[in-house]
Amino acid sequence: MASKKTIVFGLILALSLFCLAGCAASKVAPQAATGVTPGGNLSPRATQSAFKGMELYSWQDAKGNWQFAVLAGTNRLKSAEEVRVHPLSLTQVEEQISGMAAGEQVLWLTQASDMSGAPIVFPLPPKGMVRELQDFAASRQVNLYLPGG
Repeated sequence: MASKKTIVFGLILALSLFCLAGCAASKVAPQAATGVTPGGNLSPRATQSAFKGMELYSWQDAKGNWQFAVLAGTNRLKSAEEVRVHPLSLTQVEEQISGMAAGEQVLWLTQASDMSGAPIVFPLPPKGMVRELQDFAASRQVNLYLPGG
């Protein structure tokens, strides 16, 4: 018969492997579930909302074009570098929203930090663009929350 230490070790190992498998599955990049295939057909939506919701950021590039980022929600302030690493167009953000589970919570955030921890402001685009994204999210049953609202 196995000793108590062996049984406890086996349980800890099994739980660790289970947690690692779950963590790896939850690390799927938001870009992987676009919601729209290249041919324009809707792909399957996520069946579950993100654990801590999603975050949306917006900024203008050097040419004045609006860029966006959709990231998994966390309890920490993201760095500006993290936010800007994979810029998306408005169409790509809509594709991201299309792939989200019905009822998903998306917070539109306006602040990140620089390498020293100082705040960096991420402005909202013009009201018409904001309204377009709000309406699109609502049509896909995704809850898009604006700052202060």
